[in-house]
Amino acid sequence: MDLAVTDNLSGNVDILLGTGTGAFGPPAVFPGTAIPAGIVVGDFNGDDKLDLAISNYGSQDLRILQGDGNGNFTTIHTYPLGSNASEVAMGDFNHDGRLDLAVGVFNIYPNNHIAIYLGNGDGSFTPGQQVLVGDPQGLVAADLNRDGYLDLAIASFGFNNVTVVRGDGTGQFGAPLVFTLGAFQGLPYDVATGDFNGDGKPDLVLADYFNGTAVVALSRRCSH
Repeated sequence: MDLAVTDNLSGNVDILLGTGTGAFGPPAVFPGTAIPAGIVVGDFNGDDKLDLAISNYGSQDLRILQGDGNGNFTTIHTYPLGSNASEVAMGDFNHDGRLDLAVGVFNIYPNNHIAIYLGNGDGSFTPGQQVLVGDPQGLVAADLNRDGYLDLAIASFGFNNVTVVRGDGTGQFGAPLVFTLGAFQGLPYDVATGDFNGDGKPDLVLADYFNGTAVVALSRRCSH
């Protein structure tokens, strides 16, 4: 297992190859991003070699880096976002067997949104829907209502809530469902999913930027 790490100060991507003993070799440095905010790993062109997708706050774009299978990466596509980027999430949103991307775009309120990019299977992406949301920072793709289609959960930093948009399996997402976090008075900055109480339903956990804690939101629904 290897690691890909983004460096906000330098804008570089550091690749650390695993030794198989729990340790990692020295980083190989690949330049070309400006204040990276998020990164995902997947095979975007179907060559069985892992590639990278990086959302960039500073350069306000989404960049695709093609991997050669030996730990080397080359930027092959850059997609302007029009404003600052936050997290990027990955999944097959339109059920065509190709990986798609969702990117948080903010600092343009009230037009903050999640930008959907549908994969073409050759390493390129086609811009899709822009889903208006409050203040997208953290972002995760998961089948939250267990209908077989990927949904998105968004940590809305400036609004103290979590927003869910349901996918329909065609690459489109419905109207935002906003869930307040009750007594939680922090600033939700990131979100992850898992079954935290063993009931078979996907739950959410949100990281609080303000006080360094986390809040767990348990699912109460088993279908849409």
